Amino acid sequence: MNFKNIKNWNLDIEKEITEKWKKSKQFNFNPKTKKKIYSIELDEAFYRNARKKFANNNHILILFGDSPVQLKKILPKIDKPCLFWLDAHFSGEGTAKGDIETPIMEEMILILNHSNLKHIILIDDARLFIGKNHYPSIEKVKSLVFKYHKDWLFIIKNDIIRIYSKP
Repeated sequence: MNFKNIKNWNLDIEKEITEKWKKSKQFNFNPKTKKKIYSIELDEAFYRNARKKFANNNHILILFGDSPVQLKKILPKIDKPCLFWLDAHFSGEGTAKGDIETPIMEEMILILNHSNLKHIILIDDARLFIGKNHYPSIEKVKSLVFKYHKDWLFIIKNDIIRIYSKP
C-alpha cells in the first residue's frame, strides 16, 4: 500500500492539527481536497486556532473534546472506508492531557468495532508503545487488531504503526 498519497481516500479523520502537521510532507496531504476531514482537539488553543485556520473550508470539521467521546459521535456518520490518523497523546508542555496520556486502546476498539469497512489506521510515535504511561505495548495493540480482524496487516515503519486490510 502506498502511504505517500492519501488524497483519494474518502474520509480523513485527523487529530492534533499543529504547524508540524501543516508542514508535513510525509503523506502529501492536499489541504484543497474536498474530502470530509474531522480533527479532534483536546487543547482549547489548538481547537480555536484550527477553527480559525479552516473557517473557509466547509469539508473540514474541527471538534473540541476528548477523542473517544468525539469518535463515538463521528463513527455512525461514516459509511465509506477512511483513514484514521491517531496521535491523541500527551507530549509534554504545550500539549493537552486528558484523564490518561493516551486513549489509544479506547480509540482502537471504537474504530475496529465500526462496521465491516476496510479502514486504514495510522498511529504515530510507535516507539512510545512499550507498556508505560498508558501506552500499551506493541503486542497488546497487535493482539487487539487481530481480535477483530485476523486478516489485517500490522506493520511498523518510520515510527508509524500501519493497520489495514490485505489488498
